[in-house]
Amino acid sequence: MASSRDPADEDVSNVDNLLSLGPIQPTNIDYPKTSFSGKDYRFQERWYHQYDWIEYSISKDAAFCFPCRIFGRMVSCSEPVFTEEGFRNWKKATGTTGKLEKHAISRAHKLSKERMISKKTITPVNVQLSKMEAERMSKKQTEKAENRHIVEVLFDVVRHLCLQSTAFRGNDESESSNNQGKFLEEVKFVAKYHKPLKDWLDTHPGNVTWLGHDVQDEMIEIIAQAVIEIIREYIVDSKYYSVMCDEVTSHKHSYMSIVIRYVHKYSIHERVVSLSHVISMTGKSLGDIIIEKLNSLNIPLINMVGKGFDGASNMSGKEKGVQKILTDAGASNSVFFHCFGHCLNLVLGKCAETISDVKDVFEIIGAIYSVMEGSPKRINVYESKLKAAGVVKGRTALLSFSDTRWTARVDNLSALLNSLPAILATLEELASEESTCRGLLTQIGSFAFLVKCIVLKSAFERSRYASDYLQREDMDMTTAVDSIITLKHNLKAMRTESAFNAFISDAKETATTCGTATDFTESRKRKLPKKLSDGQTVLEATFSYAHSNNPLPSEDPKTTMRRIFYYPFIDLILAELDARFSVDSCTIMKNMSAFSPKRWGQECEVCIRELAAKYQLDEDSTYLEYTLFRDSPQFNQLLETTGSGSRTPVLPTCLELFQNSIVDHLYPNLFELVKKDMLCDSSDHCML
Repeated sequence: MASSRDPADEDVSNVDNLLSLGPIQPTNIDYPKTSFSGKDYRFQERWYHQYDWIEYSISKDAAFCFPCRIFGRMVSCSEPVFTEEGFRNWKKATGTTGKLEKHAISRAHKLSKERMISKKTITPVNVQLSKMEAERMSKKQTEKAENRHIVEVLFDVVRHLCLQSTAFRGNDESESSNNQGKFLEEVKFVAKYHKPLKDWLDTHPGNVTWLGHDVQDEMIEIIAQAVIEIIREYIVDSKYYSVMCDEVTSHKHSYMSIVIRYVHKYSIHERVVSLSHVISMTGKSLGDIIIEKLNSLNIPLINMVGKGFDGASNMSGKEKGVQKILTDAGASNSVFFHCFGHCLNLVLGKCAETISDVKDVFEIIGAIYSVMEGSPKRINVYESKLKAAGVVKGRTALLSFSDTRWTARVDNLSALLNSLPAILATLEELASEESTCRGLLTQIGSFAFLVKCIVLKSAFERSRYASDYLQREDMDMTTAVDSIITLKHNLKAMRTESAFNAFISDAKETATTCGTATDFTESRKRKLPKKLSDGQTVLEATFSYAHSNNPLPSEDPKTTMRRIFYYPFIDLILAELDARFSVDSCTIMKNMSAFSPKRWGQECEVCIRELAAKYQLDEDSTYLEYTLFRDSPQFNQLLETTGSGSRTPVLPTCLELFQNSIVDHLYPNLFELVKKDMLCDSSDHCML
C-alpha cells in the first residue's frame, strides 16, 4: 500500500516522531523496472524482511537506509547514496558482494543503528538521576488528569445554568454569605455527592479554584462558540437561510440581536447567533454588523432568501435601510418581510394615535382606569355596583394600556360596554367627592361617546381575529394572507350607510339600558373672535365649521359624526393595511396557497411558476414535479393530514413528507421551493 511519506524529501528534524512512525516501506505496488545490460531489474518487496532498515521512495524509485537517514549526520559518517541520493542499482543490490549487504556491515550503518536503538530505549537523564523526580512527574500527570476532570464538572454546572437561562452571580458571594449565588451554590451542592470536587475545594486556595467571575465568563464564551459553530454547520448544510434582526436598549446601551432561520432535518429552526453592541443606528451601520457577522461565520450572502425586520426606516427603507444594504452586498435573491402580526399591531396603533376622536375615547377610558384603581375604597364601590347591576359575565376589569400591544384597548372597550351601568353608578357615587369623576360622568354619559366605543369595539374585534391567527404557532401562511384580505373586506363592508345606522341602533339600545342620552346633542359652535369681525362675510360664514370638529351649515350631529369620525377611522385603517402589507410579500405568501389541498385549481400553475421564477428555479421542471406530487401517495397523506376542519399547517407538513430520501430525490426543485417558502414565513419575523 502506498504511503503519503517519502524518504526522498521527508524532514528528519523531529526524531521522536520519525522513530514512532518507523521506516517507509510501501507494499502491494508495481515497482518500476530498470534495464541493466539488456536485462530488467527492480526493487523487491522481500528485501523488507531481509533488511529491516531499508526504505523505498516511490518518487525516486530508490532505496534508503532508515537509521542512516536520521542519525548519519550525528555520527559524522554516512553514505550519501543511502541518505540523500537513493540507491537504485538493482543489479548489484544483493549477494555477499551486493551493495545492500556491504552497507549492512559498514561502520556508518552500525553507528547509526546503535544511536537509533539507544534513542528508543534510553531513559531520560533526569529520571535516571532521581527516583523522586520520577515520582514528581507521575504526580504531575495525576494532578493534570484530576484538574481536567474538575474542569469538566464545572463546565457541566455552567451548561446547566445556561440551559435554565438563569443568573450566575449573587448579591453577596463572600464566605459568610448564606446565599453566594446560583453558580457557587450549585458547585457546593454537586460537591456533596462528588468526592473529587469536594476534595478539590477543600485543598485548593481560593485563587486557583476556577470559580471566579472571569473564569465563569470564559467558560460561557467557550460554550457559546461551540454552540455557534454547530449552528453554523447546520446553516451551511441547509444552504438557504433567512435573517431576522431587532434592536434593544439596555442600561443606556443599544444592541442588535441577529437570528438565523434555516431548515435542518426537514424542520424549521431559528437560532440567535449574535447580540452585537451598536453605536450608530443608521441602516449602513446596522447592515455592516450583519454582513460582518455572516462573513465571520462563512455563511454566503447569496444564499439568503428572506430578511425580517421591523418597519423602522433604518431597517426597511428601500434606499438606505438594512434590507437594501444586504441586497446590495450580495443577498440579491432575498425578500424583505415585516411580521404580519406586528404590521397589524402598527396599523391599529396608528389609528388610535392619529384620529383625535379615537384618541379621546382611549384617554377617557384610561382616566376611568386611574380612578377605579386609585384606592381599595373605589374598587369596593365598583364591585358593589357590579353586583347591583347584575353584571356577572364578560369582562369587568379595566387594564392599563400598553405602548406596543393594542389588544388591551379591545379588552378595555369590551369591559367598558359590558360594565357601563356599574361604571356610571360608581362615578355618580364618587362625583360628590371628586371633580374628576363628575367630568368623566358627563363624558361617558354622552351618546356620541357610546357610538364611538361601539364602532371601535366592532372594528378592533374584527382585527383581533386576524391578529390572533397571525400569532398562532401552527399558522398556515396561505390562510394568513386570506385573513388580511378578509379583514379588508369586512372593514369595507362597514363603510356603508346601513352599517353606520346599525351602530347607531345598537348605541340607542345600550343607552336605554344604562339610562343615558339616547340621541346626539348639538355641539356648541366656536364663535369668531371680535378682533377678526371686520365685515368679511366669507370668514364669518366659514369660521364656525373650519375646525374639523365643527358641523357644516345645515348638518345634523349624526352626519357630523359620520364625517369627522366614522369614515376617516375606517379609511385610515384600510390605507394603513394597504401600505404596511407589501405587494411583494403578500404575492409570495398567496402563491404558497398552491400547496394547500383546499385550494387546488387552475391558478396553481401560475402560482408555482411565479414562485419558481422568484427563486431562480426552472419553471417547467418545477411545475412538472408539482403535478407528479399531486398524483403521488404523499399528496394523499397531505390531504388526510390537512383536510377539512384541520388546523395543521400545510407547508411544514409538506416539509415533513420530504424526510423520505426517495421523495427528496424525486422532487428536488419542489423540495427546494418549499424550503425557501418556509424560510420566508413572515409570521415568525417578529422579535418584540
